[in-house]
Amino acid sequence: AYQKLLSSKEGESFADAEDTQFAKTPAANWRKEPQSAESLREDEFEGRPSIALVKDYIRIGRYRHLFTAMVLLMVMIYLFLLCDLVIAHWSNELSINPQASARPYLSAYLFWLGMSLSFWVMGWRQGQAFTMRLSAAIHDRVIHKLLRAPVDRFF
Repeated sequence: AYQKLLSSKEGESFADAEDTQFAKTPAANWRKEPQSAESLREDEFEGRPSIALVKDYIRIGRYRHLFTAMVLLMVMIYLFLLCDLVIAHWSNELSINPQASARPYLSAYLFWLGMSLSFWVMGWRQGQAFTMRLSAAIHDRVIHKLLRAPVDRFF
């Protein structure tokens, strides 16, 4: 089979054949003029995503879920910064007084760590609610269009 393939492409470069093959695909020529009504639906250009599409997807997933997730995750980052500050204060105290007690610093660190992890869980939950709503809506749209597609295009 390999020899047959080689003999059929004798004198031609495989790279040239691949380039011409990909140049004929609709994705390579996405800036085409509008096509006639007789063209197949599979070859029609649908355009690039626009800001309106992004806004539509955010509306489907709900703005409140997205913005709540962003705010909660920003608070989480701030609380992790407070954890780092407690460790920095502890190391500064140890450099001044090597006999300093570790208990207040470790308890403060664990407090801020627990708070930041709880904000992470809440932010993750809001982000999950956003993506699950969006995924379910897009899935429903695809299934709706697929089930109502003309059958003659599949056979």
